[in-house]
Amino acid sequence: MVNHLNVKPNTYYKGALFISFLIGIAFRTYHLFIIGFKVPFDLGGLFYQMSIEIIKNGFLLPVSIPYYYPGGLPFAYPPLPFYIQAIVIKLFSPDIFITINALPPFFSVLSLFGFFFLAQKVIKNKVGVIAAVFTFSIIPIAFTEQIEAMGLAESIGTLFLILYTFTLLWARDKKQKCLWIIPGIFLGLCIMSSPGSIYASILISILFLGISIVNFLAHKDIKFLIDCLLVGIVGLIVSLPYWYTVISHYGIGIFINAFTAQNTKLFNHFLLVALDFKFINASPFWNILFLFGLLSALIKRHYLLILFSIVLMPIPRENWIMSIAASLLIGIGIVYLLDLLQLIPKINNNYIKVAVIWTMILFFVFDSSLSLLYLIDNGSYDISEVQINDLINVKKSNLIPYDQYVIVVGNWGLIEWSPAIMQRIVINNPFGLEWLPDRSEKILLLTETLLQTVDPDAIMKTIQENFKDITRIYVIANQDYLNKLNYSHSGNIAAFETIQEYDDLGLGLITIQN
Repeated sequence: MVNHLNVKPNTYYKGALFISFLIGIAFRTYHLFIIGFKVPFDLGGLFYQMSIEIIKNGFLLPVSIPYYYPGGLPFAYPPLPFYIQAIVIKLFSPDIFITINALPPFFSVLSLFGFFFLAQKVIKNKVGVIAAVFTFSIIPIAFTEQIEAMGLAESIGTLFLILYTFTLLWARDKKQKCLWIIPGIFLGLCIMSSPGSIYASILISILFLGISIVNFLAHKDIKFLIDCLLVGIVGLIVSLPYWYTVISHYGIGIFINAFTAQNTKLFNHFLLVALDFKFINASPFWNILFLFGLLSALIKRHYLLILFSIVLMPIPRENWIMSIAASLLIGIGIVYLLDLLQLIPKINNNYIKVAVIWTMILFFVFDSSLSLLYLIDNGSYDISEVQINDLINVKKSNLIPYDQYVIVVGNWGLIEWSPAIMQRIVINNPFGLEWLPDRSEKILLLTETLLQTVDPDAIMKTIQENFKDITRIYVIANQDYLNKLNYSHSGNIAAFETIQEYDDLGLGLITIQN
């Protein structure tokens, strides 16, 4: 870039980083000014209930989570995010949705700053560091899943995964054995943060272990191999309170079953990704830039980064994990692109560079802005303030006996928050059932059937296919749905009655007739 103002290059560097951080913070907090703190931003009810159970249990790891499934859900989810949330709730007693909405973007912002140190460690070129940090600040997979209320685990998992990767490289460069304890600590924190960070941290650990074995076989140097084993041992010790407690209650099968259920079609998933050329969950333009970065890394011989990206790519569901590798690769790709532009003869290359970079910045900021606005406008996971007050009134009324079951008919936001707010057992909640994989698809089918059915007989028949002992069920739904149930003329098996109407929702009861 032409320096007409005689500004020092280091000032440009700091200024570009500062602007990148500001833009990244804006992308991660803009929704708070739209949504506010009176309603949750996309789910979070199950996570809130988990934090409440931790507080009730004296900050010992609970055995189960009530209300979200008959008999309770196993508390097998990595618990660190919910402990952090529980501490905030216990110390400050904020309004419920302040904690729910503020914590995920807070940790997402911390991840942005943490990523800067990782980029510096991987990319030695300052332009590449700026490009990588800017990419991480705006690429949708680096923030969309992390800023939602249901993204608390992903947000904290992203932070510790970045710190784990950074400390691995840092300890490798320092070559002091005692320093390998630090990445071991972050490995343990990754294991306790989210399913995605468990997947990724274990695969990264295996990658480093594989490199250490190759190094040992080639050079007969066992030091790096011992260092990698030390990291694994420390990680297991740090995470011991989590996995040992869960295994002691439920056996190791709870982890194996959840893992196999989500990975039975792993090869097919990876094949589809490869055939569609959609290696990251983003627009085609981001995928083109990612592939160019991958090619650039190959040309520039960043083989470790390429392997890092490849081992993370097949992880199912957890799209956010690829944000780290993709941002680093794109940073390297931008540097290589500028080098290619430098080769164009007889043209003022500085102006070409400026034009290309600004065009890319504006285009990709616009593309990411659309993703953010879509996330905010999508109502699939919404629950209104009126519905929240209605659920609170249902709880206060005690019209539903504590040991009775409830079905909730509505969108996912209403279904997911109802158990936590009403403190009653909702049998058609699918959230958290990854730990009961044999029930997950059946409960999803039950919920979809309820949305399409206004026949008490058909509803009870579907319920009894899954829960044979249930002969009466309370119904939470909007009043229009309850009115349709009321006017249904089937009534051969079950009878329906409306118990109470609220501002938006209503409460009814379906009972099997003798």
